[in-house]
Amino acid sequence: MSIIFKRIFIFLPFLFLGFTSKTDKIISYDKISHIIREIDLNQKVILVSIKDQKLYILYKKKIINEFEISSSKFGVGFDYGSQKTPLGMHYIKKKIGDDVPINGIFKYRQFSGQLSIPNHPNYIEKDLITTRILWLSGNEEQNQLTYKRCIYIHGTPEEFKIGKPSSHGCIRMRNVDIYALYEFVEKGTLVLIQ
Repeated sequence: MSIIFKRIFIFLPFLFLGFTSKTDKIISYDKISHIIREIDLNQKVILVSIKDQKLYILYKKKIINEFEISSSKFGVGFDYGSQKTPLGMHYIKKKIGDDVPINGIFKYRQFSGQLSIPNHPNYIEKDLITTRILWLSGNEEQNQLTYKRCIYIHGTPEEFKIGKPSSHGCIRMRNVDIYALYEFVEKGTLVLIQ
């Protein structure tokens, strides 16, 4: 199966279940207007809600998709070594994993050649990074260490933990979800974590 066919095959269900089903959902500006007033909402923006454990894709003043995520089990914070999820405005500095298969395991941001099995006992409690990496960089003084701390949006084999804080600082997603998100966003896309 060619890599292009694989991408189309994986992405099709996402198109029907994801983007198309959310296109009429209008942003509740009351909840986020104080944070997004300086953002050009005619571009793609990722909004991560720690409280809701959700990631929203905003485009042209609408939420076009949402995903469950897991932020840090240690809470929010900015210090190096804290394993906490940093808040504030970020952007995607690097996209890693173009040709890595879904459930592919990364070691030091390189595909290890191994595949994980979601929710299998051999792959839990290891803080594995799978499928794709969106490496974040902070845009504010408070989160300037985000890039050096290696804070990513990435896949995880611990999909049963998605929807509750369980990471070591990163934003975890289901493997199919990070695959689809990776295909849709570009380097430089703004990521607001609140």
